[in-house]
Amino acid sequence: MEKIRFLPLNKYVLLEDAEKKEQSQSPVLVPEDYKVAKDFGVYRIVESSLRCENHFTVGQLVVVEENMIREVDLGDDKRYYVIPENLIILRSAVPKTPRPALPPYNENED
Repeated sequence: MEKIRFLPLNKYVLLEDAEKKEQSQSPVLVPEDYKVAKDFGVYRIVESSLRCENHFTVGQLVVVEENMIREVDLGDDKRYYVIPENLIILRSAVPKTPRPALPPYNENED
């Protein structure tokens, strides 16, 4: 069965976790679904709407407010999230692709 590719609409961006989630043993007993509250999170771009004003590259890292992100179940084992484009606070710089090197110039060639 072919995997379905989802494309965000209406200036939304589809994200996945970029930070490693470590499972560590806590010396204090806490519920399994307990999450440490943090203000910002780093995520990786999966897809972005064609209507987005900013150009996002697949794999680019972005920083968003954790309380603004929404989890979406796409039937995968992975977790995906959506957020409106205007709520993305920072993005990683996209490395510029170097221009192909020109062959050396030889004055003796005619």
